[in-house]
Amino acid sequence: MSVASPRTTQFFVRRVLIGTSGLVLIVLGITFGLASIPITDVALVALWLLFAVALHDAVLAPLVAVAASFALPLADVIGPVLTRITRASLVASACAALIMIPGIAVRMVGPRNSSIHMTDYLFIIAVLWLTTLAVSGFCILLGLWRASRRPKWAR
Repeated sequence: MSVASPRTTQFFVRRVLIGTSGLVLIVLGITFGLASIPITDVALVALWLLFAVALHDAVLAPLVAVAASFALPLADVIGPVLTRITRASLVASACAALIMIPGIAVRMVGPRNSSIHMTDYLFIIAVLWLTTLAVSGFCILLGLWRASRRPKWAR
């Protein structure tokens, strides 16, 4: 008989809750998407989604894996809290950038869909990434400064 530790059980429960929430959001997205998109555009949206998944799997995921492998030693130096702040800011900015890319494309060719706002997404994404880089840079510099102040025997 095996005994599961409470930490493992809590981890499993959290994963189930996150997975279930994700599935509910996917079903809601599909439902609202099909209700609001004209039937003639469903194939174009499906093609765009397939292209987005292919782009993610072929380009973005490998780039993130390479960047993470370079950043892992730095995460050990700056500490877990600053690493979490840096990682969260980078992930949030990357997600926002992926959401804004269609808006940038529409701004170049003109709107064909009234659901995309004609906002200056390029300016917004530039400010977002500059802020993210400033926060990440501050966390890294602070972590390196704190590491340099530690005694050599505590490193």
